[in-house]
Amino acid sequence: MNLCPPVFAYGAFMISLGLYDIYMGSFPSLGRTFLYLILGSFFLWILCAAGMDFVAWGLLSIPVMFYVFLFAILIFQKGFDIQEFAKPVAESCKPKEEKVEECPAEEECPVEEETCEESECPDDSCL
Repeated sequence: MNLCPPVFAYGAFMISLGLYDIYMGSFPSLGRTFLYLILGSFFLWILCAAGMDFVAWGLLSIPVMFYVFLFAILIFQKGFDIQEFAKPVAESCKPKEEKVEECPAEEECPVEEETCEESECPDDSCL
């Protein structure tokens, strides 16, 4: 009994999904992933045994083409600016815990203001 290449590709993808489920501790999802692995592999094996390797590869490529299509629509509609994705979140814009310091009555307490440049704060969290 030989397995066809689409079954190997599908199996590798589903096993990686199962490993991710184990890592995240989602064991009900792991059960579904294992069930899909068995049923999908069996279905692809039936197609390959009938000499329909091209159909099996086509079924495997449908989700990939679907996500590429959706990503292309997203890029063309919203625009793609690589600089927007490459910007790190500035440390000064992250919410900080406030410290309450006591000052002697005769001295003035220094007031520290949180400042950041507009380019560092994409969500106006420090304004």
